[in-house]
Amino acid sequence: MGRWPELRWRLDFNEKGDAGELIRIFENWSVEEKKAIDFLEDPVPYRGGEWPEVREGTGLAMANDRDVENDRGDSEVLVVKPAVNRMPDYSGRVVVTSYLDHPVGQRFAAFEAARAGVKEISGLQTHGVFKKTTFSEELGPVRPDFQVPKGPGLGFGDLLEDLPWIAVPLR
Repeated sequence: MGRWPELRWRLDFNEKGDAGELIRIFENWSVEEKKAIDFLEDPVPYRGGEWPEVREGTGLAMANDRDVENDRGDSEVLVVKPAVNRMPDYSGRVVVTSYLDHPVGQRFAAFEAARAGVKEISGLQTHGVFKKTTFSEELGPVRPDFQVPKGPGLGFGDLLEDLPWIAVPLR
């Protein structure tokens, strides 16, 4: 399929799709084109009851991002955002996203993915969509492998030390 035949696409609908319309659209796709789709992420609301209908009607894998905690095994993939979700005890496919977070949050998401043994290619390189900062430059250019920033823990040691820290009294 074109320039990158091995590339698999992940299509995120953010629950804005219409089940009937999605089924009609994908009915016109060839088997070869459908093989290029890794999964449909939140094509319709998970709790809306149309999840199985979309899966059966399109023949495509479903990924749950917006209702991970309530997934009852209906999804082929769980998309976990460590900024808002706990890593699930799940034996199926898991991908991790940094949720368009600050580079410290990106590093935390990468840490959680590594700690959980996630092997899937995940959405951790989101710093490229924002204006460059000293923190994003520590992560280097957006690329498939994750560049670990310098310093202990989550990294960014020198950058964090240079920030003005203000003590807030506990109540």
